[in-house]
Amino acid sequence: MKPHRLKIVLLWSTVLLSSVYLSGYALTFFAKLAKQNTTEKVLVVLPELAAGEVVTLKINEKLLIMQNPSLQQQTSIRRLTEHVWKADIDTFNTDLKAYVFWANNNDRACPLQHRPKQESLIKHWVKSGKWLGGYWDPECETSYDYSGRSIKTYSYTFNGYRAKQQNLKQPQMLHKSGDQYLISLP
Repeated sequence: MKPHRLKIVLLWSTVLLSSVYLSGYALTFFAKLAKQNTTEKVLVVLPELAAGEVVTLKINEKLLIMQNPSLQQQTSIRRLTEHVWKADIDTFNTDLKAYVFWANNNDRACPLQHRPKQESLIKHWVKSGKWLGGYWDPECETSYDYSGRSIKTYSYTFNGYRAKQQNLKQPQMLHKSGDQYLISLP
């Protein structure tokens, strides 16, 4: 084959392979974009939240927890900052002045229970054990503070289980629409 034709074949091969490669990226991008636009959303009337009150709503078989924290609960959140896996708080909704997150947020869909401040279950093993209040799921045994952060320090967990878990997540969309809120489902 002549050098000139070899250059043309190489050039077209490069163009063809680049096109296939870029097409793969484009398909991935548009598939993600389409998935984002098809997230199911519902309109919900949210109740007034009194300080310290935990409200759990069942929305299409999913539990949503909302809480306007009391002074004691805010103190608990601050004290637990150094005892959680990820300290960022991204569940606070400024419109509602409350923490809002899905109650069964991990892959195993373990349901949460509100556990107010009480004597720690691990006091028998660790004298310094303190439960400052928050949420616990009896199936997965993970402890969360009032803002939905997963607790890592043994002596601050509800029952001593401290495997690394993700923090609970708020709905991707939570927008006021008249007297209702448009909420995206997980």
